[in-house]
Parts: sequence; C-alpha cells; structure tokens
Amino acid sequence: MTAHLTKQLGMAPGGEFRTAFREAQKVPGCNLVLGDRPVGITLKRAINSLSTWKKIRLVFSLLTSKDKITNEDVEKCMEQDMLEKLLLEMSDQYPELSRVFVSERDQFLSYSLRKCSQKIPIETNQTGFVPSTVVGVVGIGHVQGIIKQWNQPTINDIQHLMKLLSLITKK
Repeated sequence: MTAHLTKQLGMAPGGEFRTAFREAQKVPGCNLVLGDRPVGITLKRAINSLSTWKKIRLVFSLLTSKDKITNEDVEKCMEQDMLEKLLLEMSDQYPELSRVFVSERDQFLSYSLRKCSQKIPIETNQTGFVPSTVVGVVGIGHVQGIIKQWNQPTINDIQHLMKLLSLITKK
C-alpha cells in the first residue's frame, strides 16, 4: 500500500519523519527518541480488535478500491478539518481501528513526549535541574489527541497498550 501511494503521489508517506531525523543529526548533543508504539504491536492489536466479518469486509474493500489518491487529496488532509472528517468516517465503519491507530497511539505518544520533556538533573545548576527542550514530530491526526491526553496516561496505561490482544471480545 505504501509503495502504491509513493508511486501514485511521487512522495513517500512519513517523509516528515525522515526529514526530522536528518535535521536532528545536524544538532550537536541532540537525542533522537522514537516515541511511538512499535508498529508490529499496533498492527496486531488492530487486526485482533476486529471480528472475522469486519476483517473480511476490510480486506475486500482494500482490494477492490479503485480510488486514485491525488496530491490535492494529500493537501486536503493537511487541513485539520478535512483530516478530522476522514478520521470520523473511519471510526464510523471501523471504530476498533480508530481506537487502536488513533486513540491508543495518542496516549502512547503523549506519554513518550511528556517523559522526554521532564527536567534534566544537572549538578552545575543552582536548582539542580535544567528544562529540557523537546521537538515532537507527529502526524497531524495525533496533535489534538496528544494535547487532550497530555497529563493522563500512566505507566500502567502504557503497559496495557503494549499487550497483544489475542483473546479479545469482539462485537
């Protein structure tokens, strides 16, 4: 699917993250933290969250979709309102996927960024700490959720989000 998008649009999804990586390498002493949940866990949780019927329906719709994605479509997704509309449409058809790909990752990203932004202990400072500077590069669809979740996720929440859902009750 990613190869299809790259060929169709002439740009690879996630390019902003590769750019952030290259820029971080240029800054002396900059630590790069990959703060998202591992993609394998996210995908397994997403698949396991769907009933057998919904899995079949999703695969069928992906295989039979003839919709062309244009550069204009990508630009529209950069607008907050359009992206929220698309996420809402997805959550109507597959609320389980929206929960795993958006809501759970909002929590995970929020926790990761919050942990990175804690004060750094240092002996040469009068207070014993220096404020940290964090630049978070996240997908636009996660910004509002990260803000909303900023003080909420605990380590227990994050440990739960790392578990694979092999025995989940499906609706």
